[in-house]
Amino acid sequence: MVRTCGSLLLFVFVLVWALPCVPARVYASSSDARPFVVRVTRLGLVVIPLATLPTAGLPNLIHIRRQGIEVPIQISDGEIQFIAQPSDSPATSEAVYWVTSESTLGARITLPAVLTAPLVWERDQVYQSTALSTRGDRWFAGELRAQGATLPITLSLPRGVAAGTLVELALTPIVRRAGHQLQLWHQGELVGAASWDDGATSGPRIAAITLNRALPAGDVTLDLALTSTGTPEDAVLIDQLRMPSVAVPLPLLPTPTLATPALHDLRSGPAPGQAGATSLIISHSDFLPALAPLVAAHQARGHTVAVIDVQHIYDVFSFGERSPEAIRNFIRAAMSWQLAPRSVLLVGAGNVRMRPQANQGDITFIPPYLIDSDPKYGEIACDSCYARLSTNLRTQVVPDLPIGRLPVHTLAEAHIVVAKTVQALIAPPSGTWRQTMLAIADNDLELNGTPDQAGPFSTTADAALAALPDTYRLERFFYTPQADTTAFRQRLFQAWDAGAAMLMYTGHASLWQWAWTNPDAATPHLVGLYDADARTNGARLPILLAMTCLSGNWANPTLQPIDERLLLRVGGGTVASLSPLGSGVQRGHTQLLAGVVPALGAGSTLGAAHLAGLKALAATGRDLDLAFSFGILGDPELTLPAPTQAIYLPLTTR
Repeated sequence: MVRTCGSLLLFVFVLVWALPCVPARVYASSSDARPFVVRVTRLGLVVIPLATLPTAGLPNLIHIRRQGIEVPIQISDGEIQFIAQPSDSPATSEAVYWVTSESTLGARITLPAVLTAPLVWERDQVYQSTALSTRGDRWFAGELRAQGATLPITLSLPRGVAAGTLVELALTPIVRRAGHQLQLWHQGELVGAASWDDGATSGPRIAAITLNRALPAGDVTLDLALTSTGTPEDAVLIDQLRMPSVAVPLPLLPTPTLATPALHDLRSGPAPGQAGATSLIISHSDFLPALAPLVAAHQARGHTVAVIDVQHIYDVFSFGERSPEAIRNFIRAAMSWQLAPRSVLLVGAGNVRMRPQANQGDITFIPPYLIDSDPKYGEIACDSCYARLSTNLRTQVVPDLPIGRLPVHTLAEAHIVVAKTVQALIAPPSGTWRQTMLAIADNDLELNGTPDQAGPFSTTADAALAALPDTYRLERFFYTPQADTTAFRQRLFQAWDAGAAMLMYTGHASLWQWAWTNPDAATPHLVGLYDADARTNGARLPILLAMTCLSGNWANPTLQPIDERLLLRVGGGTVASLSPLGSGVQRGHTQLLAGVVPALGAGSTLGAAHLAGLKALAATGRDLDLAFSFGILGDPELTLPAPTQAIYLPLTTR
């Protein structure tokens, strides 16, 4: 089967770091002093004045732990001092240290007068979804190709480095072969080389280079070159450079801000005295102020609602550090509440760049759950994996409960999407738009009459539409290469802006567009990213079913997907979507729609319809990667609006 995504996009992801299902132990002194936490994102010395500690007890009773393991500290001159390491998780670089006052003596150490650490160079600038780094993520400093451009590496050496010094390069070959060759140059002179052969498998490794020349102190730029010859053509991703014997000064980190973690054990219920909730909302703290109307709307529909700050989940299930697995473990625990959730909503955007560089902001509010499951792109974000609660989620096609995400980046965006969702839940406007279904299909035949290898798209669309009740009015926009693209788009957008309950697209796509039309056309696509900005359908908002590739990939680090932009549109667009984050095939899309569309037409929620589609897909035993690549953008509790009932009165004459 041919995948319905094009070759315009390099689509890449990072690997999830899985923490064990062990909640953080809460440490407290006999005087009930609350613990506090220190957050660190880089290696260095942490100094905490004892006078700032809001804990009871003597200094000898102070403990510091990370991930439940005690860190020895030095106490002198009224200060706590300890060496902090950043997290090495692909999900975050932030390590969380818990500071407590207890009834036992804490671990102590005498630190040397001069603190140093081995020299390490690392830059996360390129990421590749099909290759693992030595850390387990997909980020690299650069890609080298045989006989191609070099990768410059600038080091700040505190003193001269002698010949014979060991240099370790963490790297990942893209091509499995024998005869890999790397060379390291300085100012036009070869200063070292490494070579190796791959075995039965090729993956992350350390290449060792011994310097044959000395390097001077100060800023030094080394050029790394891949000089392999022969076939297949070589390519290597460079991750880190390390000089284990070269010591650099350990920095003194800024005096940390002391934060208080959440201590309520979420396994007993969402809040003290609350035994459970049918609707579970997990939000980043930035967006909590926008959620009151959404909570009220769910309550008006008979739901018990719990809103959980995602940091509370980390505090209880992953010792305060960001972890996708902690969220999954929390949802598993919530299923044992006296009142178990029937759906989950994540509020906050995510990104595969979860270890931002020093000059980059952290744009992950709710992290993606990343899984290597896509036949074309490797690792993809999988929100439904949060709701797959079996031990081995890879063998669980259908999640235990529906889940969706509001991929918002700002409080303003949260207010926009919440307002759209609330109106759709409790007060959608009346009108014939409630009975209208718009179906858009890419062309089945090329201009020369040959079939599209990924199609036929119109056949899939018609089969899905046939499953709807007769009360719905169907409008088909099936493209052909002979059509005037401009006129086609005008008719489509006129119908869209008039309003529709459901919008379905089948065909090729990338993040930023649906379909590729005649390349000579003024607009060589059916719907583009910025067409979302022109939608004026107001509150007459459709649920989108995007049976294509990539168009819902909210985790992409550089590009906004079209399905997300439609959801965030003020004054129109969509209210929710079932969207792909990876590649797909039409055969699998047909099976998904065979479950989704009848369920929606019968009044099921979007979340329940998604599960029905996955059950239909699972029954075939084929194309099961789509079970992981499709997710809901929006509230999974949304339904199609009930059709407006028309009343026909008899015409009488006197």
